[in-house]
Amino acid sequence: MKGKNKKLRRSKSFRMVSVFVSIFACVSSFFLLQAEELTLEHALAIAEKSSPYMKNAALRLEISEKNLWAEQAGMKSQFYLSITPISFSSQRLFDDFTSSFYIQENLKTEAQLSITQPIKWTDGTLTIVDRFIWQEASSSFTGSVPEANFGNSLYFTLSQPLFTFNRTKMRIKELELALEDSQLYYVIRRLEIEKQVTQQFLNLYYSRMSIQIALEEYKNATVSYNIIESKVRAGISAPEELYQAELTRDNSMASLENRKMQHENALDNFKILLGLPLEEMIDVSADILKKIVDVDLSWAIDHGLNNRMEIRQKEIEIQYALDNLVRAGAENEFKASVDLSFGLTGVDERFANIYDSPNNDKLIAVSLNIPVFDWGRRKHRLAASRAQVETVRLS
Repeated sequence: MKGKNKKLRRSKSFRMVSVFVSIFACVSSFFLLQAEELTLEHALAIAEKSSPYMKNAALRLEISEKNLWAEQAGMKSQFYLSITPISFSSQRLFDDFTSSFYIQENLKTEAQLSITQPIKWTDGTLTIVDRFIWQEASSSFTGSVPEANFGNSLYFTLSQPLFTFNRTKMRIKELELALEDSQLYYVIRRLEIEKQVTQQFLNLYYSRMSIQIALEEYKNATVSYNIIESKVRAGISAPEELYQAELTRDNSMASLENRKMQHENALDNFKILLGLPLEEMIDVSADILKKIVDVDLSWAIDHGLNNRMEIRQKEIEIQYALDNLVRAGAENEFKASVDLSFGLTGVDERFANIYDSPNNDKLIAVSLNIPVFDWGRRKHRLAASRAQVETVRLS
């Protein structure tokens, strides 16, 4: 009698579980109806705009573009204006000839306009400077009254390095390569996103179908259990068959819950990949069609070698390594520079007469940098750079 009551209680509990699962399936179906159904094309479009991986690639591309544009803007004429509205100085100086101290006072207003033009092809710099000044000076040494005058200097300066590599051209070339590398990275990342979205989309579709299959299995197991339970009560079947049916139904219910949990986890990962909020409700729908694509192996290999963007990225990496080799060779190098300057300077008490008797200013300077001994630093840097080039080539 006790065994029979125990069976009845267990049967009631299983019926309650069955009702709960049915209600859960209905609620899940309701939410699926409320969720937005995504096709593969729609999911790919969302990922391209909202995926954090694509946003990262787009920001990297923007950084490379801005850096190159900034460098190109630096190759144009640069204008600088410096103004000192007022400057006053009072100094106590010593005169060696009379062995006495005197006070010198100076009141000054100054403005300077300079135009600098980098020369890309020679790595030189051409500068034009116009400096205007008004000053009033007095000295206690002579006891003179303060004297005021206007002055203006206009001169051209050319600075040209010699016997060294063109750093300006190399810097621009590296920024152009960096932009190309960022463009390749963006395209590669988009292809990877397409692959990942497609793969996860199909996995989601498969898990969704597996839930339906598991639900049908659970319903069939429940129906079978109810039939066997009726037979056991009628004495037609043995109680052991009911235990087996009960175990089959429990296993099917556990399988259904497990597949639902796997589907929810896959949905969360898919939302992260697309860049969607986790609380947003989505579902997937697809038309699965079989397509046969014939691929010629030799053509595929040749096409990949000629078009794979990763190969071009490695070529850019090799160029970076070669540039570092050039820099290492230029460390502590023998080099020279030539500086040329020509200008006119005029000074007068009246502004209109500044250039009545101007002075021609000239400057020619040649500078040499001759390394003597660096304890082998340049040699070791060159050896390390050559090894880096070989490492990139091997990769």
